[in-house]
Amino acid sequence: MVSSGAGRVISVVKANYGRLDGKKCSRGRSRAQLTCLLPPVFTPHISIHRCNGKRRCNLRASNSVFGDPCRGTYKYLEVDFILLVLLCPQHFTPLVSPVISVVKANYGRLDGKKCSRGRSRAQLGNVRCKNPAKKVAQRCNGKRRCNLKASNSVFGDPCRGTYKYLEVDFVCKSEVTCEGKTAKLRCGAGRVISVVKANYGRLDGKKCSRGRSRAQLGNVRCKNPAKKVAQRCNGKRRCNLRASNSVFGDPCRGTYKYLEVDFVCKSE
Repeated sequence: MVSSGAGRVISVVKANYGRLDGKKCSRGRSRAQLTCLLPPVFTPHISIHRCNGKRRCNLRASNSVFGDPCRGTYKYLEVDFILLVLLCPQHFTPLVSPVISVVKANYGRLDGKKCSRGRSRAQLGNVRCKNPAKKVAQRCNGKRRCNLKASNSVFGDPCRGTYKYLEVDFVCKSEVTCEGKTAKLRCGAGRVISVVKANYGRLDGKKCSRGRSRAQLGNVRCKNPAKKVAQRCNGKRRCNLRASNSVFGDPCRGTYKYLEVDFVCKSE
């Protein structure tokens, strides 16, 4: 299931049905089923396009839907998508995510249907009102939460008489790895890791809590900035790090810790 949070809709960047990695979806499979690592073929498919513009979308990863690109290989469906937020002028809506990284933003009108309720034809007719809203990235990148008012006072008036809206495409990545496991940070082709912040400790009683005693989860003020993550991973497409005391030290003895990394994928 592909899903986004309240106030956001799905916008698919790319998708692949096949196998590009020998470890993903490999449990219980034979070597023969995992060895065919084909080059990626990011061919648009009608089923993927059905998800754009929706908050939730269910897709079956099967040959009957996407065809069989490599017979005998156990395949998986991998989808990269961004969150799209639409703000009409009356609204004052926050962008909220693990870490915001704005891909693009426009304040104007490129569509006659968006934010059109109760508006006249004259206010909706100009659908070529393009006005890149650079202030969105300047104010919001790297934050978990960002408030923006969709108004002329903030972005100027690119098309007088037209009822405008602010449209923002942004991505976010957050990786939580339990103590003793290996964190695997990944970015797509042409992009590299840029760590915003990282902590090895415990700031939440529920994360990585399965099978653990109350005593191991009680300390939720175990803050320990993990600078080694940025030192080792920044500028790389892939980076593996073990979440352990031997790597980051032990900031709170007796507490079962986890490594939490907020990062964005930047263009190389």
